Amino acid sequence: GFFLLALCQLNGQAQGVQNALSFDGTNDYVDCGNNSSVQISGNQITLEAWIYPTAWKPLIWQGNIIAKEQNGFGNDNGYMLRAGNNGSLNLTLGSGSWSELISNTNELTLNTWQHVAGTYDGSYLRLYVNGNVIDSLAATISISNSTSLLYLGDNGSGARNFPGIIEEVRIWNVARSKAEILAKMNEDLC
Repeated sequence: GFFLLALCQLNGQAQGVQNALSFDGTNDYVDCGNNSSVQISGNQITLEAWIYPTAWKPLIWQGNIIAKEQNGFGNDNGYMLRAGNNGSLNLTLGSGSWSELISNTNELTLNTWQHVAGTYDGSYLRLYVNGNVIDSLAATISISNSTSLLYLGDNGSGARNFPGIIEEVRIWNVARSKAEILAKMNEDLC
């Protein structure tokens, strides 16, 4: 399944840009609630979005694209797709503690549209830019559902805001293959 942006609620001054949302990187975010469709657990997930970053936050965890995270000692649950640190992309999954994959810097480009995705298939975390795998990591994770809300452009703290434009957010409870990502990344899904 996948999550549709229509379920979300704008907060701050996030502006719709045709079919996209523009975030100032300071206090804008979208509160998507905690619908059962985004309560993902188990060993498969895909997070996708088109992004147009206008600046980089200094640390990778500060630029949340998609975040449904619950933090706490021994209680780190949920999932996140983030960008920052001079063009790094990050996929983080929680199963009581965090497992994460962080790409090299300069994998992403400022002021340019690019499709980003993070997947986990039960064996590997993978990061994609424009449908191409840029990094992978072998891992054994059982994703634990976060009781926190799902946010776009922040993690709900008000301090980890993505600067730029986000559109076509997709959250799947399956691991999409490279071929599936490439086949659908340029199509609108209803």
